[in-house]
Amino acid sequence: MAAHPSAYNVIMPFGKFKNFSLGYILDASKGYLDWISGNETMPMKWRELAAMTLNGQDLSSKWNIIQNTPSKAEVKFIGDATLQVRFEYDQELLERFKLQVDGRKWNMEDKCWEIPAVQITKLVDLFGGTNNVIADDATKKMWREEKQRRIDLDEIRVKYDTDFEGDRVAVGEIENWNEISTFF
Repeated sequence: MAAHPSAYNVIMPFGKFKNFSLGYILDASKGYLDWISGNETMPMKWRELAAMTLNGQDLSSKWNIIQNTPSKAEVKFIGDATLQVRFEYDQELLERFKLQVDGRKWNMEDKCWEIPAVQITKLVDLFGGTNNVIADDATKKMWREEKQRRIDLDEIRVKYDTDFEGDRVAVGEIENWNEISTFF
């Protein structure tokens, strides 16, 4: 289950994922949210938020703890599979942007960020959904295509990343490591 966009605006204030959003934690380590939601020693608020994130629910509807985001992010396709991103300066948002959006670089001349186009879904999620992103038509098209590509990849993973069934083999029983892929 995918995280609701609001999950990318709720920042974990403790633990090994301190300063990461619940949406990012779901993407990176679903088991950690499973553990939090079922751990009675955790604060009830965070157990419920973890459970809601796991279920893809809108966190803003129940908890008024969504972090401040700038009014809008402006995104423009500039060619060569690169997007130009502008948003008002906000230290907390900037830190989350740097943590969640890979391949970003600051363009000193234009005073904006440039990101690989494949990062568009992370950017939209960071800003809480498409309502907070102003984009040109080319960028909107890229976002739809990337969103579909990610759905397709998830389906492929489900099909092919299944448990291996068959006889278990101890590592010491494999004599020629070069043939390991053909062995399985």
